[in-house]
Amino acid sequence: MSYNVKKVSITHDAIIDYVMTQPQATYREIAGQFDYTPEGIGIIVRSDSFKARLEVRKADLVDPIIRQSVEERLTGLAHASIDILQRKLATSDDPKLALATLDATSRAAQYGARSGVPAGGVTFVVQLPGPASNSVEWASKFGRAPIEEAPAIVLAA
Repeated sequence: MSYNVKKVSITHDAIIDYVMTQPQATYREIAGQFDYTPEGIGIIVRSDSFKARLEVRKADLVDPIIRQSVEERLTGLAHASIDILQRKLATSDDPKLALATLDATSRAAQYGARSGVPAGGVTFVVQLPGPASNSVEWASKFGRAPIEEAPAIVLAA
């Protein structure tokens, strides 16, 4: 028997409340609480209408500060730090604290020059052959055919 839940009922809202407070609950445990079979709970929980209602309920519970992106918060911190630095520098001759704060917040907000290495950059290790005085010596050490050496050109003065 398969059916799709077209509309979320009051009981379904109660199931959502239970699932949100007991996220580790199994279908069997949820079914026992609401007098359903585990299979019936599975059908309800997997339905599009139940999932949509669950997402709405989760969004209602999340504090707006938490939803704010990390980038926005770090940018705000950088701006607040700059304001503090401006006030501090106007009244103090000790720029060490101000520079340290500016450096930390500007890097966190990704201001300033960026290096060519991406975040979490990749390091390549390449083993190069050692030095040799000429190509014949190098070829004998590393088993390659020597490069023909060009005759020395002497320029007359």
